[in-house]
Amino acid sequence: MRWQLLAKAAPPDSKRFPVVFVMLWSGMMFLSLSLVAAFMDGGHISFAYAILTIWAAVASVFFMAGFLSIPTPGLLVLPVGALAVLIAIVGGFALSDKGESDEYHWVTIVHMVFMTLSIGMVMAGSAAGGLYFLGSKQLKSVSPRALRLPSLSKLARLNERALIIGTGLLLGGMATGSIAMRFSEKIDLTSPAPILSGLTLVILTAVLGLHMKQRQPARVFAFASFLALLLMVIATVSMLVDFQHG
Repeated sequence: MRWQLLAKAAPPDSKRFPVVFVMLWSGMMFLSLSLVAAFMDGGHISFAYAILTIWAAVASVFFMAGFLSIPTPGLLVLPVGALAVLIAIVGGFALSDKGESDEYHWVTIVHMVFMTLSIGMVMAGSAAGGLYFLGSKQLKSVSPRALRLPSLSKLARLNERALIIGTGLLLGGMATGSIAMRFSEKIDLTSPAPILSGLTLVILTAVLGLHMKQRQPARVFAFASFLALLLMVIATVSMLVDFQHG
């Protein structure tokens, strides 16, 4: 609702697609083309992985900035692109680098940072969603405790923003995770961790896409945060079990 109200209140000239977004989309397009060219060549692995990491970072920031301002349907292409990159690279996209994991361990670290921050933001969104349900229940029961909590609108806004940032970070984590999995002998596309993480990204992207059309109330955002956190926790536990017993 906030997005549509901003769009209606904006003067006619401000409704044009901002130049900065045109530049960002152009940058994303050239980065994507560079990424495809680098991996098709297969001879410059360091360059290819650097381009992929930059692509993941730019896509993550672009996604978050777009949804936190005035989102457009084109932003939903970025999570799809991250999943496509994951499947293509883990599937052996013209590279053979199993023996060079020490040289590219930094990509795994970047992946872990993305995923850790994403889980943290989803946890924050879940906390805000839980307080939203608690405050809503106390208001209905006319409980004086409801006055001690932040307003429902603030909690809903915090939940929304936390999930947007969490989704953007998860997008970057999935893209960089494609490289991390190429160096792992215990995690692949059939493992629970990437499957559950991909499912989480799909669910959050769908909720944001529907919310863009003003179809999702705050309660749906809260439920989405709970579900996303549950899937992320299960994915993390399954990955730890794989590494412990692998």
